[in-house]
Amino acid sequence: MVLVFSIYVYASVSLLKMELHAVRWFVGATIAVCALKIVQVIVGALVLPIFRLVAIPIIVFSLMIDIVLLAVVLAKSSRSAMQYPPPLPGGRMGGSQ
Repeated sequence: MVLVFSIYVYASVSLLKMELHAVRWFVGATIAVCALKIVQVIVGALVLPIFRLVAIPIIVFSLMIDIVLLAVVLAKSSRSAMQYPPPLPGGRMGGSQ
């Protein structure tokens, strides 16, 4: 479980740094985290009856947030989104001062 969340953090940081491999890592980590949350809900509901009332809605809400975040990342994961923008005119290289 710690390994999955560590990969999730690494993928998130890579995504912020706009690295090319970040989307692939993020998708895999998000799917693994969602699977762990589903297992956590099932096991928790079987072990503790009070768990059904308190923690299941919280875990389901966080699962929905992960799914929306995954959909946004997949929608924006084109090659053009992972490239640096062109330099602004008037920069140090050749613009006027």
